[in-house]
Amino acid sequence: MMNLKYLENVFFKGREYSIDFITKPCKIHSASLELKGYKHSLVQIIALSIALNVKVKIKNPPLVSDTYVLIGIIQELGGEATLLGDNLIINPQNICSETLPYKLGKLIHGSMYLTSALIMKLGKFKYYGSGGCQIGNLDENGKRPINYIWDVMQKFGIKTKLNQFDISGRKHGNNNTNTSIDILDFSDKKGVLSGPLVGGATKTAIILSVKHKNFTILNPYVKTDVLDMLRFLEITGRRIIIEKEKIIIENPNSENTKENCLHIEFNLTQCISEIITYTTLAVINNVQVKFLNLNKNTILVSLEPEFELLKEIGINFFWENNNLVIRDTSKINSINIEVIPKGIQSDHHPFFTLILSKAHSQSSIKECVWKNRFIYTKNLEMLGFNLSVLGNTVHILPSNPLPSNNLKLFGYDVRTAAVTLIASIYTKSTVKISKCEHILRGYNELLKKLSEFGVKIECKRGELQK
Repeated sequence: MMNLKYLENVFFKGREYSIDFITKPCKIHSASLELKGYKHSLVQIIALSIALNVKVKIKNPPLVSDTYVLIGIIQELGGEATLLGDNLIINPQNICSETLPYKLGKLIHGSMYLTSALIMKLGKFKYYGSGGCQIGNLDENGKRPINYIWDVMQKFGIKTKLNQFDISGRKHGNNNTNTSIDILDFSDKKGVLSGPLVGGATKTAIILSVKHKNFTILNPYVKTDVLDMLRFLEITGRRIIIEKEKIIIENPNSENTKENCLHIEFNLTQCISEIITYTTLAVINNVQVKFLNLNKNTILVSLEPEFELLKEIGINFFWENNNLVIRDTSKINSINIEVIPKGIQSDHHPFFTLILSKAHSQSSIKECVWKNRFIYTKNLEMLGFNLSVLGNTVHILPSNPLPSNNLKLFGYDVRTAAVTLIASIYTKSTVKISKCEHILRGYNELLKKLSEFGVKIECKRGELQK
């Protein structure tokens, strides 16, 4: 329960520290893994629970830091949130405060979606800003954009006001007159989905549309968290139609909703980023990994671009009912990848960089979502990988890195910490990776899962910060 202990020290004792991982040479073998739910889906299901004022039992929540922060936020708002065994119980019906707590809200990026939930629940919100991994514009110290959320709200007739230290919003009367939104309005390239805003705009629009009788989202971003949101809405009695370039949400009970009586049980789709992370560990070490009891239907859709790339790269995989098996691979093919909203997820591009370092010739990855997401390459270069970054593209040359000894690296953000850890294991290096507390935000029982591969990681608390 490293996550809970870390938060206990931060919140209740005021002691902030970093978590350091120390890797040492080890022999990797095949593994079978059970995965918990996807963190990004968890945020959205909690937001929908609040927006619809329905109780929900989430049966496979990830025990990551963000989950505990979300529990704290709901409790501070006046609602109920409890971990009971393997379940997370959310009851938003007594939520009475429109103000998202300052410190808790700033700890995670997903807190911004709760503003829309509070608009639907209470008709108003006050918010001090989000946190999370800083992978945005370098000119703004990596801060990720958030103002587009208020632009989405404006299209729903919600008025927002930017104050010196916070932003507030208020719903006036019946704002259910608009029946559609076009996500291309939030793209950074005309005519195609591009850039970092389209995913958040799609999810915000879904939350704000739940009281409409009929609502259409044109040119939506459709990935795991969105698919889980739509699956949740189907349980509440809505009819969901997913077509090539639109999502239609029909609510036959919009004028006489019975949602206050509902108590929903819901299984999140498993964490797709964990699938890619542990696939990378297996592939570069030429061992097999089997992922057990997956939500195959959703994963086939949301990871379709990743699966297509794995085929092109030469990685063997197949399904045994709902189990996904990734086989050992003797040869990796080079390829050029462009990360776009309809392609592989930006979270996964650092892992494909690591896989492609084993290719027979040069590859490249062009990042068109989070265009400055390359801080991880500095760590890989320190470990002996042959990379170069030009603009928003990383060029990957075949690498055969030797073990490093007594190397000190930094985690910086969730995926940087994870890919650095996997690379250190692969190179059989003795590495101290500091500031790995980020990794607790994205990986459930990381050390336990690594131990299934035969990996042993020493975990230490870093120096206290002033």
